[in-house]
Amino acid sequence: MEYEEAVLYSIWYLSYVIFELQERYGIDFAVQMGVPTDGERYDRQKKLAVRLMLSAYHLVENVYNNDKSAFLNATISELRSKTVILPYNEEEKFNYGILVFPEAYACLMPLVSSSKISSGMSLMIDIGGGTTDLLIIQDGIIRHTAVIPFGGNSITEDIRMGCGISSKQAEALKISQGVCMSSRASEKKNIVISGFNGRENKQISSKLLASIIEARVSEIFEAVDYEIEKSGYKGVLKAGLVITGGTSLLPTIGSLAAMITGLETRLAAPDSATGAIDINQPALSTAVGLAIMGLENMEKHNLKGCTTPVNPQEESDNTAENNGTTEDKKEENKKETPKEPKKERFSFSKLIKGLSNDSMFNDNDA
Repeated sequence: MEYEEAVLYSIWYLSYVIFELQERYGIDFAVQMGVPTDGERYDRQKKLAVRLMLSAYHLVENVYNNDKSAFLNATISELRSKTVILPYNEEEKFNYGILVFPEAYACLMPLVSSSKISSGMSLMIDIGGGTTDLLIIQDGIIRHTAVIPFGGNSITEDIRMGCGISSKQAEALKISQGVCMSSRASEKKNIVISGFNGRENKQISSKLLASIIEARVSEIFEAVDYEIEKSGYKGVLKAGLVITGGTSLLPTIGSLAAMITGLETRLAAPDSATGAIDINQPALSTAVGLAIMGLENMEKHNLKGCTTPVNPQEESDNTAENNGTTEDKKEENKKETPKEPKKERFSFSKLIKGLSNDSMFNDNDA
């Protein structure tokens, strides 16, 4: 996919996210985004992230007038003609409450706040899908950062190519059967991959799968070790290495990291919290950190934000009670007011399926 196409799809996806947030929170919410941490790249990515969000808000509010149904039923040609890629605008960024933070800093926040990062000099690695973020921290102060351009997606692609299977199968195989050290994999065990489109089932050696994963994960930690040497802190990381991010869930990854870097290694995730979802997952470290940083920033600038979904029925009932409305009157109002037809719930996957049928796609692009 060309760069401009990727930008357009990003805007359309963010537009969908805005529609979803509006349904839950009205217009009272702020958006936090994380971008790569290293130097000049961070500045470029930060401005691009803001441009994408401003363009998405423009599409939602000015083009589709907050009509989610019209947006989701649009063809790719229509969306292409109506989408405008706006320039960076600091004032508009503030007006919309768009907050952009370095991903690695965000990932660090929930681990520091829950004492998952020890005092002294330590190294944190966030192995995400596209990249691996590295931070060297001394008593809560960041001394060195780097971004390694490999992550979980690289491992999946290696499995896809090495085993001759689809990306979806490769990802499932990595999650369910993957280990990072081939010495820990059974030589006798074979994994059966179901064939598709009339193809026969395929058997893949557990040892082969582990060797593919080990090669890429070793490359990541060799790059980490290089960055440690480059930083000048090689001999003083007494608190060891902390690994987080979705890819950190791969079995034996800590052992491989310790073997390559020579550092005591442990895995970390945000602490669980009472709420709708369990946040005690390494893959959520950055997301939880962005939420923490966003709330702190809103408090610092005295910005109003909505932290609980709006429940129109609950609000209506409370208002009725405050006005002294009796239960009989409520029942009477219910009888008189016709019920609105139930609105269909849309999903972004449905949008993508609809867009994929448009003439933009052909057999060579798919």
